Amino acid sequence: MVNTLIEFLRTLTHPDGLRQLLTSVFSGWYGYALLFGIVFSETGLLAGFFLPGDSLLFTVGVVAGAGGLNLYAIIGVLIAAAILGDATGYMIGRRAGPTVFSRRDSRFFKQEHLRKTREFYEKQGGKTIL
Repeated sequence: MVNTLIEFLRTLTHPDGLRQLLTSVFSGWYGYALLFGIVFSETGLLAGFFLPGDSLLFTVGVVAGAGGLNLYAIIGVLIAAAILGDATGYMIGRRAGPTVFSRRDSRFFKQEHLRKTREFYEKQGGKTIL
């Protein structure tokens, strides 16, 4: 078991071994589905904030360069995932936002924090875009 773990870690330190591992993980239609799911979740769902979206793009580039994925299909899938995820996040916020913000103070939500955030974005909002 320990030898298997050591061999796996050695695979991650060599470019050819890493490329082969990534190509096996992301190859086929489920690779595209996995990429779609990760980007969609990161852009549209509240649970997506911990997903590795930016570093995933480098990984996908390695796999596409090794011939494991079609570059044009990747571009299409990731654009669609980002747009649909963004629209989904907007719709969730549009429906749930008024309900959440009209709640009384709780352990995770305080009206005072909402007020301070609103004041900050009214004053500094334009700068935060840059």
